[in-house]
Amino acid sequence: MRTIDAWLNVNMGELGRPDYLVDVAKNYFKQGEEFFRNATVEETVELMDEVGVDKAILTTEPGRPSPHVLSFAEAHPDRFFLGAQLDPRRVEPP
Repeated sequence: MRTIDAWLNVNMGELGRPDYLVDVAKNYFKQGEEFFRNATVEETVELMDEVGVDKAILTTEPGRPSPHVLSFAEAHPDRFFLGAQLDPRRVEPP
């Protein structure tokens, strides 16, 4: 069976430590500081293979794409796809 991870975060180190993410790391994922680091391409591919994920969608801001996120799609275009991360509160009127 083919499996796609529709929302894989590989750049948690770039997002800072807002209170809500600290709470999510602690209470939902039961993790500490290791939650707030960028994953490498190699370790991500290895983990995907280990758990049976064939492809993953990585989100980034279209106006300011993360070079770290882009590096995943560049290294493995057959495994990583990009999705636009949009904030509807920041949409500018036409």
